[in-house]
Amino acid sequence: MEEDGSDIRVERVRVFNEQGELEKVYLRDKMGVRFADLSDVADDLDYLEKRPSDV
Repeated sequence: MEEDGSDIRVERVRVFNEQGELEKVYLRDKMGVRFADLSDVADDLDYLEKRPSDV
């Protein structure tokens, strides 16, 4: 949620190494800007299921 009350959508990006181990997690908006992950906020599964495939 932005300061002006608007809602922005970001995706949680998980980066794995060659062994399949999680190395880092961050949030990214549609413009590619990275944000620190909020580990206490779960993925919005309803949004992920409904979002267009080109997002």
